[in-house]
Amino acid sequence: MKILKTSLLFLFASIAVQAQDLRMDEVPASLISTFQKEFTNVNDVEWEKDMENYKVEFEVDRKDYDVWYATNGQEVKRKVEISSSELPSAVSNVIKKNYADFSIDDVDMIKKGNDITYEIDLETFTKELEITVDKNGKVLSEIED
Repeated sequence: MKILKTSLLFLFASIAVQAQDLRMDEVPASLISTFQKEFTNVNDVEWEKDMENYKVEFEVDRKDYDVWYATNGQEVKRKVEISSSELPSAVSNVIKKNYADFSIDDVDMIKKGNDITYEIDLETFTKELEITVDKNGKVLSEIED
C-alpha cells in the first residue's frame, strides 16, 4: 500500500511539473505580443509552461484553441476545435466509409508546421474510438477508449 501511495504521489508530481500554469507576468512579453498580433477578441486566456514550450489556451467565437510557442516566439503547434462540417471531404468520406456505425463526438484540427491532421472522437452506444486522419483521408492511428 505504501508503494502504491508513493507511486501515485510521484505520478501526480511529475504531471504537475510538465505543465505549469503561469501568470501573465511570467510569460515573455515577446510571446504575448506575438499572440496578440494574431488573435483578437479572445476569451478565457490561460498560459502554461509545457516542457520547453509555452502553451496558451483560449476561446475565439466559442471555439477552443491551444497554441504552443517556442521561447523564440515561433509557433510549434496549434490545436483548434472544429465542427464535423468543417472537415475536408476526404476525411468525411473515410469516416462515412470505415466508421459508418459511429457518430462524431468531437473534432480537433492539429497543425504542426505545414502538416495538418484531424483528431476525431467517434462513439457508438458501446464503443469509443479516437482516430487521427491526415488531410487526404489517410487514417494514421486508431485508439479505442
